[in-house]
Amino acid sequence: MSLHDLFTELDDYATEMIPNWLLAALMLAVAAGLALLVYRGVVRVAHRLVSPERQYLQSLISAAHGPIRLALVIVAVAAVLPVVPLEREARADVGHALAVAFIVLVGWSATAATTLASDFYLRRSGTATAANSLARKHLTQVRVLRRVTETLVIIVTVAAALMTFDSVRQYGVSLIA
Repeated sequence: MSLHDLFTELDDYATEMIPNWLLAALMLAVAAGLALLVYRGVVRVAHRLVSPERQYLQSLISAAHGPIRLALVIVAVAAVLPVVPLEREARADVGHALAVAFIVLVGWSATAATTLASDFYLRRSGTATAANSLARKHLTQVRVLRRVTETLVIIVTVAAALMTFDSVRQYGVSLIA
C-alpha cells in the first residue's frame, strides 16, 4: 500500500466519521495554532539577536506583539481556506471575516506605530519627565497630536471595515467623507 493510498483511505474515513464543518474548524484551528507557534519561535530568536542596548528595536518587538500574531494567523487561515471542506458561501464568509480582520490589523498597527514613535521621540528629546513649562508644553503638544492621529486612524479603520459590508457600505463612505 502506497502513501497516497493510505491518505486517500484516511480521507474517506474522516469524511464519513467527521462532519465537514467540524473538519473545517479543526483545519483552521490547526493552521492558527501553527502560526502562533511560529510566532513564538521567531520572537524568541528576535529577542536573542537584538541586544538590550537597542531599546528602539526591543520596544518595537514588544509593541508589535499583537499585530504580528494577528497577521500570522490571518495568513495561515487564508492559506488553508481554499482546501477547507466548506460550501462556497461559508468559505466566502470566512474570507470576508479575514478581510475585516486585516483592516483591523492595519489600523491596530498604525496606532501602535504612532504610540511607539511618539514615546520614542519624547524619550529622545528628554521631555518625558520635564520640569520647565516649555518642555511641558512640548509634551502636551506631542500627546495631543498622538491622540488626534489615533482617533483619525480609528475612524478610517471603522469606515474601511464598514465598507466591506454591502448593507452598510454607505455609512463607511459617509464616515470617511
